Amino acid sequence: MVLPNIIEKTGRSEKVLDLPSKLLSERIVYFWGEINDDTMNVAIMQMLWLAAQDSDTPIDLYISSGGGSVYYGLALKDVIYSLPCKVNTIGTGICASMGAYLLACGTGTRKVSENCRIMLHSVSSRTGGTIHDMKIDLEETLFLQNQLMIDIANFTKGKSTVDTIKTKTERDYWLSADDCIKLGIVDEKIKSKH
Repeated sequence: MVLPNIIEKTGRSEKVLDLPSKLLSERIVYFWGEINDDTMNVAIMQMLWLAAQDSDTPIDLYISSGGGSVYYGLALKDVIYSLPCKVNTIGTGICASMGAYLLACGTGTRKVSENCRIMLHSVSSRTGGTIHDMKIDLEETLFLQNQLMIDIANFTKGKSTVDTIKTKTERDYWLSADDCIKLGIVDEKIKSKH
């Protein structure tokens, strides 16, 4: 994917910036695609850099992700919670699986665009190999499942219990923006101006 450049005019001079750098200068991190080691490392570095520049002004984290690695999603959540500044999360397009988890974990205002689709579900296990290895993998998956359900219930700020989240996420659970507000996954919907 080729990212566009923009030309920024300052007085009589012009400078060419790539769009992610321009967004970063406005304290905006745009995360899209699969949650993996490459994408998370970039997002974490950007957020750490922004927090080091200004520890008081919130960071806006835009998310459009169908999910990915639980471990890397948890790494970003841990960084968000360690920052001295608030992190506003804004969901657009799709926020599924760990993408929905990251949308819900914002420490500032959590918003979702009107047409964003959000999906929560149980942790997937890709066990394989010997039966002994599969048992170890299943135990780890059950640990992660329990941890994520507790976290998501905590993110709802009392609107949903762990048992409610566990029941709703036994299968893929698709939500609209309004559904997310009722469940406590986000605080508000970004309404279309048209």
